[in-house]
Amino acid sequence: MKDMKKVMGLAEFGIVLASFILYFSLSSFLPMDLAPDEYMRYEVTDYVYKYHALPVGWAEEIRNPIWGFSYAFTPYLPSILAAGVMKIVSLFGGVGADFIIGFRFVSVLSATGCTWLALSIGKKMFPGWSRSLLYTVCISLLPQFVFLSAYLNNDAPAVFSAMLILYGWIWGKERHWDYKSCILLGVGISVCALTYYNAYGWILCSVIYFVVTVLTDKTIQNRWKHLLIRGGIITAVGLLLAGWFFIRNAMLYEGDFLGLDATKACGEIYAQEEYKPSNRVTFKNMGKSIWDMFNETEWFERSVDSFFAVFGYMNILVSPKYYVFYRILVGGGLAGFVWGCIRRKAKGGEVLYICCAICMVLPVILSAINSYSSDYQQQGRYFMPALPALMLLTTKGYQWLEETFKLKKPILTLLVGMAWIAAFARIFIKVMIPQLYTGIVINM
Repeated sequence: MKDMKKVMGLAEFGIVLASFILYFSLSSFLPMDLAPDEYMRYEVTDYVYKYHALPVGWAEEIRNPIWGFSYAFTPYLPSILAAGVMKIVSLFGGVGADFIIGFRFVSVLSATGCTWLALSIGKKMFPGWSRSLLYTVCISLLPQFVFLSAYLNNDAPAVFSAMLILYGWIWGKERHWDYKSCILLGVGISVCALTYYNAYGWILCSVIYFVVTVLTDKTIQNRWKHLLIRGGIITAVGLLLAGWFFIRNAMLYEGDFLGLDATKACGEIYAQEEYKPSNRVTFKNMGKSIWDMFNETEWFERSVDSFFAVFGYMNILVSPKYYVFYRILVGGGLAGFVWGCIRRKAKGGEVLYICCAICMVLPVILSAINSYSSDYQQQGRYFMPALPALMLLTTKGYQWLEETFKLKKPILTLLVGMAWIAAFARIFIKVMIPQLYTGIVINM
């Protein structure tokens, strides 16, 4: 038994190490002109690195001359951490491309951490190592996620924060919300708050999940007292680690602690005329409804495709058959999940699954609203905070299908996992290596 655990431990270490090598290798070769918005995020990072201070959003040094605003109005923890990595690189005499690889290291480590957390979550959520492995490969080898792991962005760190929160939910319920699990959830919420607004559904659902699981836990004496004390710990950790940013925003931007209105106001003043928020052509200012946007465009279809695999500035696509392939595999798992819920297999985990469903849907809704009212973007990376929840329900669906058909071995799970790995390998060799591994070009 000990030998088996040791082998499994080595296998998991190998998976995490392999994912790190994959992500780091791409980050070392991906040109900046194929990394969406990296130039704008780099400006914030470079400011922090040079001046050892946080910029105000309208600072000329970081303000984009076309759009008229910067990414310093809204949370940018990855950019702050990237500046720290750049400082370390400079201590070892790094120059040129070394700095680019350095500030991308935050995304590389975030994605690698997602692989590790996926294995940890999988072991707690699924019976059998094959299902845990399926959950892990569905996240770590999703082509779009691999692409996001290779350059400075908020997407990969947002997925990491979501997975940290998800692990905190599972661990907290398992430990009846002891002090350690409450601190862990508080840390996860803090990282999420300082990273990406599209991931805030995880914060909302943390409140729901914590309250419901405490009040329904019959092993806890005086549940209301437990709720108040442990909830206070989670809140205190969140405020201590993340509250400073929003207080600073409120002081700088006349009470706009989120920085969203300040971003628009800055763009209205400094953007080129056609890019000013008031001059942008949107479905909203044309007097159309959001349903018109869905009916008149392929917003949802193209967003889903780019959630799976569209690289560069939405200009490097894979063969259409792969988009069908990923939709079938994910759709099959979700169908199995719904079927399992109908057959009452979700009993005992209803709160977790409902929260996961909310965290799946909210990023899509937020992206749709933004495209309708502000900036039309059919980019699946805005859905990325949904990834941990989506793949959890997908994997659980395949588990329940195997149980429904009384398969003695996890054949279905293994087949899906092997197909997923094979599809990624094909895309990696045929598309990613020739078109993304072309070398960093210094143009800053």
